[in-house]
Amino acid sequence: MIDTELIKKDPQWGPFWNQIKDEFTDWDHFLYERITFQYTKSRMHAYGHEERVLLYALLAGAKEGLSKEERRSLAIAAVFHDTRRINDSIEPGHGHRAAAHYYYDHVSLGLADFDLAAYQAMGWHAESDYLGEDDILAHGLGQRVILIYHLFKDADALDRTRFGRSSRASLDPARLRLPASRQLVDLAYSIAAASRSF
Repeated sequence: MIDTELIKKDPQWGPFWNQIKDEFTDWDHFLYERITFQYTKSRMHAYGHEERVLLYALLAGAKEGLSKEERRSLAIAAVFHDTRRINDSIEPGHGHRAAAHYYYDHVSLGLADFDLAAYQAMGWHAESDYLGEDDILAHGLGQRVILIYHLFKDADALDRTRFGRSSRASLDPARLRLPASRQLVDLAYSIAAASRSF
């Protein structure tokens, strides 16, 4: 679980926490109560990871001025994005399987509303940016959905802080796409250090 006191006390991020805390709480409950993982032995891509990605996505989304509806797209992507992994290594295609799981096992059964921006963001999150961007534009979606896609990929990358600063898998802040994401790096390291799950 995330130590939210770290966020509340942070002078830069505390006000944004106040803006998104109810959204985070609702989606955090959804994550722990409704989400299941195909790869049940994962330590790196399970509840703790998805919870932190959810937090970073909502915080960065608020700072970038996204509407509550746009932040909802980020939240959906966050709680589903790694649910259909089959291992913990680099695994192309797992985002598309997660998007299909979201649609077929939740939307089509009436358990969730369909959100195309979330579907696109989670589907393409493990692929090159240009592939996701091209597909988003090919579906007639605009720059706001590309912004959601970039914010989501940054939020996922921010949780590389859980590997520490010296690991080969650690975060490279220069690869983050948006200013809000880069400003979250220090807080993300603090949250990862205090987290009770990998």
